[in-house]
Amino acid sequence: MHSLVKLAIQSVEHFIKTGKPLPCPDPLLDNLKQNAGTFVSIRNQDSLRGCVGTMTPKYKKLAEEVIRNAIRAANEDPRFDPIEKRELPFLIFSVDVLTPPK
Repeated sequence: MHSLVKLAIQSVEHFIKTGKPLPCPDPLLDNLKQNAGTFVSIRNQDSLRGCVGTMTPKYKKLAEEVIRNAIRAANEDPRFDPIEKRELPFLIFSVDVLTPPK
């Protein structure tokens, strides 16, 4: 499993359990220090369960961008109710990192 997907899963699990965002990992791998927009998609089998992203980055580090977008995909996608703890084992996460717009 890719490190960004693991981070997205950990972010949602942590938020559901504590009500607070996952702290940004420290130290960070070099690939998590870059600055980029991301989209986090969450599926339950073949159905979309949440998807939120940023075209351009809102945070200085990719890790923070993934953490925040994962939480928003799980809780703030207006098309869906917030994800509940009982759903976590059945969810599939994906993370897309965007290049700068041209």
